Amino acid sequence: MACKVEADEVKKLLSTWEFGSKKREAVTKNFKFSNFKTAFSFMTLVAIEAEKIDHHPEWENVYNKVKITLTTHDLDGLSDKDIQLGKFIDESYQNFDN
Repeated sequence: MACKVEADEVKKLLSTWEFGSKKREAVTKNFKFSNFKTAFSFMTLVAIEAEKIDHHPEWENVYNKVKITLTTHDLDGLSDKDIQLGKFIDESYQNFDN
């Protein structure tokens, strides 16, 4: 089960992510790749990790761009799982040929 985390802690740990409006606690980040195949490969890697930790992102993909939003719907806010998945996403992105 996910544990709710204060927004200030998330801002500190996921400093490169953008925070949503005051209406919704969420963080969003845009990623750009060299082509669709690489973007989709990245999404597949994230999907496998998301399934492992049972925490699934909201995302959009248009050709070589991926937009990911993290929030914990059952807590109506941010949780330790958002931090865990966000860190995985950031580390994974560093390993891709962009």
